[in-house]
Amino acid sequence: MTEWGERLKSMKPFVALIDDKVVGMAEFEASGFIDYFYVDPNFQSRGIGKALLASIEAEASALGVSKVFANVSVTAKPFFSSRGFEVTEARSNVILGHAAPNFAMTKHLNSERGGAEQPTTRPESK
Repeated sequence: MTEWGERLKSMKPFVALIDDKVVGMAEFEASGFIDYFYVDPNFQSRGIGKALLASIEAEASALGVSKVFANVSVTAKPFFSSRGFEVTEARSNVILGHAAPNFAMTKHLNSERGGAEQPTTRPESK
């Protein structure tokens, strides 16, 4: 757990909370890379992923990042596609002997969109 704790301290992920329960999280790097984008299955389809992504896009805009990108699972692909991401590469991975395809997806941010949506998430700080 020490390695994970150190990672959380250094990455300062965006965390979505409902009644003080973590229901989603995502990491964002200054390069534009989105990692560990996750929403608890019991809380999906409630706008949590959209709020996390809006927070990331607002942060990217503040940093002057013009595109964001992620390695996306088959199940997450429809969500990212619906938010304006495009597949740049389909990958055929094998993890522990099982097929685990994923997709490199990219979204070019429009700095003229009139401002970012208001985020309902905050970076985790400890």
